[in-house]
Amino acid sequence: PPFSGTDVRIFPPFFAGDRMYRQHGRDWRKDIWVMNSAIYLYEECRPDLLLVHFASIDGMSHDHGPLSEEALKAVETVDTAVRT
Repeated sequence: PPFSGTDVRIFPPFFAGDRMYRQHGRDWRKDIWVMNSAIYLYEECRPDLLLVHFASIDGMSHDHGPLSEEALKAVETVDTAVRT
């Protein structure tokens, strides 16, 4: 990959079985869970600021570059999900 660190396990072996890769890209189910959790927190707590990290965008940017077609597609996919 163009950016180092993509495949480095920070806390082995705790996340050794946790692979976000699938045959056609990253596992979007984790981002859906993050989005649903963020919506719940917003509705229940009404924070002044809520920062949300979508791993699929970050991962695709690390794998292919921040302005790559793959990374921009990840942004588009998450943006569409958040708007609906």
